[in-house]
Amino acid sequence: MSGHDLVRNMRAGGKSARTESGRGGGRDNCLVFAVLLVAVGLLGYFGIAWWVKQRAPEPPAAPSVAVASARAEPAAWTEKDTAQCRAFANKAGSTPIPSEMTLAVRSVTDGFGVMASYLECQLTTKVTRLCSPEAKAVLVGQVSDYLARTDLITTGLHLQGAPMAVLGEMFGGEISAGSSIYDIEKDSTFAYMKMYNDRVVLGLKKLAQGGLIEASDFGSFMGMGVPAVITEMIGSIKPERRGCAWR
Repeated sequence: MSGHDLVRNMRAGGKSARTESGRGGGRDNCLVFAVLLVAVGLLGYFGIAWWVKQRAPEPPAAPSVAVASARAEPAAWTEKDTAQCRAFANKAGSTPIPSEMTLAVRSVTDGFGVMASYLECQLTTKVTRLCSPEAKAVLVGQVSDYLARTDLITTGLHLQGAPMAVLGEMFGGEISAGSSIYDIEKDSTFAYMKMYNDRVVLGLKKLAQGGLIEASDFGSFMGMGVPAVITEMIGSIKPERRGCAWR
């Protein structure tokens, strides 16, 4: 049975037929299971564990995503705003997984939406605070941390499938089918991550268009060393207005 056949059976709620294996088949399957268990555990722990702790029980109304004109005194960020963003993240990041992404890796879907939604709220709430260099530095740090964790998850997803692919080429059978299934699971996981990451990118672009941030803010020294992903997101954006021109 091919990996695609097994996936169709999994989505339909049926049971997969077992492929006949040799005497060493049980040991091979145990090896694959152990590798996957460790990889998924590391992925979940290092990628999103910290962000899941930011959840709050009662979400208020979602914040507006529009970037207002920053021609007033910069708003001060408060604990109430932090609580609101945590609640927004809990609600937005905990919505049901789209049916076409049901095979996404659970250790990622359990927390990535919360992590990305929390940052989305930070990018779209009281944006005039970014006229303060201190507040902008805090946001830059949050974005950089999010990008680093996203890179770690992405790397983990690629590495997690590598042992299965190698063993599948060596032994075929159930292991080979498992590798094919994991490729589909990985694609579903990346699609899930993109759904939330696109909102983060939109928030960054709106801030850049409003003249509140620019790519050089993410450089390590005097705008040097800007991450390629930031350059791709907002490096070519020309501000439509000077967000803090009133100062």
